[in-house]
Amino acid sequence: MSCIGWKRELDPELHDLYARDLLEPGWAGVLDRGEFAYIRSKLKQSRSLRRKWGFRPSAKRLSEARIRAVAMHGI
Repeated sequence: MSCIGWKRELDPELHDLYARDLLEPGWAGVLDRGEFAYIRSKLKQSRSLRRKWGFRPSAKRLSEARIRAVAMHGI
């Protein structure tokens, strides 16, 4: 199972679309554990994504509460 809830092999296009949209602030709503882990891992990898989510690009600490709030309401 992938980190966003289902195996990519079952429907690669849908999996990739969902994975991409999940990174849009305000799109996801309430995150499950896998979705949260996926977003946090992507935020750790990308300074520009951190900026898009309202974090300083140099931020080392990414608060779970803040990630969840941005996923629900945007920035």
